[in-house]
This record gives sequence, C-alpha cells and structure tokens, in this order.
Amino acid sequence: MRKKYTAAHWGTYEIENSGADVKLRPLPRDPHPSRIGESWLAAMQDRNARIMRPAIREGWMSKRDRHRSGDAGFVEVPWDEALDITAEELRRVINTHGNNGLFAGSYGWAAAGRFHHAQSQLRRFLNTIGGYVGSANTYSHAAAEVILPHLIGYTNRAFQDHMTSWPLVAEHCELLLAFGGISKRAAQVASSGTTMHQTQDWMDKAQANGCRVVNISPLRSDTANHMDTEWIAPRPGTDIALMLGLAHELFVNGHADRAFLSRCTHGADVFEAYVMGSDGTPKTAVWAAGICDIPAQTIRDLARRMARSKTMINLAWSMQRSDHGEIVLWTGLALACVLGQIGQPGTGFAFGYGSTEPVGETASPD
Repeated sequence: MRKKYTAAHWGTYEIENSGADVKLRPLPRDPHPSRIGESWLAAMQDRNARIMRPAIREGWMSKRDRHRSGDAGFVEVPWDEALDITAEELRRVINTHGNNGLFAGSYGWAAAGRFHHAQSQLRRFLNTIGGYVGSANTYSHAAAEVILPHLIGYTNRAFQDHMTSWPLVAEHCELLLAFGGISKRAAQVASSGTTMHQTQDWMDKAQANGCRVVNISPLRSDTANHMDTEWIAPRPGTDIALMLGLAHELFVNGHADRAFLSRCTHGADVFEAYVMGSDGTPKTAVWAAGICDIPAQTIRDLARRMARSKTMINLAWSMQRSDHGEIVLWTGLALACVLGQIGQPGTGFAFGYGSTEPVGETASPD
C-alpha cells in the first residue's frame, strides 16, 4: 500500500490507518519531531477545542458597544446572521470613514496552511470592496527586515538563506554566544513546513566538538537541559549595555581587529569613540554591570574568551521585538565586527539560530 503523508508548520507526518483510527506518525528520520504535530489530528477532532460557529462579543451584540467596555464574553450566532452583521458594519464604516477605516489585521501564520493564511484571505476580500489599511513587515523580525539592508546590503530573508550553516558552526566554532538562547522549542516550526528538526542535533554536535555555549537570556531553559551550557541572565532589556561593555573590553585590551574594521566596515571610528566615552560615559564593564546586574568580572572574562576563541554571536529573533529593537541587532553586529571573525568558517554573526527550524540549514534556494 502506498504511504500517505501530510505536512504542517510543525513537520511532516505519515498518515496511518483511516477513519476513526487515523493517526499521525513522525518521519522515522526526524531526530526531534514536534509533539505539537503529533497531537494535531486529535485537536482537530475535539469539538471542544474548535470554533464550530461564528461568535460575536456579547457587549457588542446587546448594545453595539464598540469600545470594548461591555461584557467580553462571546455568543455563537448562525452563519446568515453573522454575515449580515459583518456586511452591515463594513458598509457603515466605509460610508462614515471610507475604506481607510478598515484595518486588515488578523496577524499570524494561520496553521491551516498557506492558502488559508487568514491575513492574506482577509486582504483579498477587502480589496474587492475598495481596499483597506494594512501593516508592514512581520511581528517575527520586523526590525531586522527594516535595518539589515542598511547594515549589510542583504534583506533579512537573503541573510537568513546565506547565513553560516550549522555544519560549519558544529565543526569550527569554539564559543557560541546565544543572545536570547537557542531553544528547540521555537525550532519546532517553519512557515512552509519542514521534514526534519535538526537544530538540537547541531547544537549537540558543536558541544561534542568542544564548543562552549553561553546562554545569555533570562531563562536557563532557553538552551536544552541536557546541555552543559553557561548561563548569563542580564536584566531583561539590557543586552545592548552588555554588548557595549564587551566591545569596550575588546578595544581597551587590544583585541579589536583593526584590519577588519578598516577593510570591511564604515563608521567603526564613530562606534569606538562612543564606546570609549565620546558622550562623556565610557561603556566600561563596570558601567555595563550596573545596568545589566551582571558582575563586571563576568563581562571581562567573557570578552577575553571571545578574543581567544573562534566565536559566533547569535541573536534570537526575540531580541529585536521591542521599542528601538533595531539597535540591539545593530549593536550585536558591531560587536562581531570588532572581533573581525565574520566570513570565517563557523564564526561571526548570526540572526535567528533556533528561532525557526530553517535558519542555519545547509541547503540554499539559489
């Protein structure tokens, strides 16, 4: 009998049996299959876990409360009633405010698949009645989408597709700084699906080859429990100060790669002047320690190890999901430039290892 398969954001699965006995099994070659995917079918079949009919907020239904000050509970309504109410409200908003009053939100991957991607379908529909106000970029890595072309000349997608691959990291990297951690939890998913979950395997191989992993995150669990990783937990939101403190140590101790900065960067002199205190505040390890709640000696020791090791600096996508999130990405790249190891096997700068499964894969779309 020919085997049948299905795929989702959480992976690819073999379909076993049929009817009421149907089950999903991970591919045998997948080293770390997602448990979410294995329970996907059961969740779909559980009526208590699904939205079976349209539902409208009770406060709005009873008195058209558009300020969400009324009852936040939802009540189910028949499809015909829901469609009539939606059409009436769309007509009211367009007549009152024009199509600029319609926001095509509903953000998300929409796990039903790419065709059923909720935001895309909503926008297609609203385009048929005159248009809408939309949004730019994605929640996942919006700041990177905007700033990376100005920093490295690559779009975020192009950078991801050509980033240093996991096999090179596993073979050559001696010190991996994981700002925001590298967790196989986030790496369970891929927007277009995946056949194997390999992120944790590559982490294990790197460590087996002698690579030291430093998890710089509020959560120790942002690297796997079985790994012998170091954990540095700065106060949330202070990673830039830590990076500047590390850069200061590299500059003052003669560990900056001057040739790389001169040949491959623009504005390194301005960055160094700022780190050294052009604004009246040298960004020393002591200064950073007071902001990050990390001992100054920990910062000094880490900078010394970075200079003596083949070092990769990785920022999780979560690092730039904040006000002025582009600056943390910029600073992480600047820190890697000071070390001068960008372009060497398994070292340099990365954005998104572990944030989703495809980041760091060896295959190129070219």
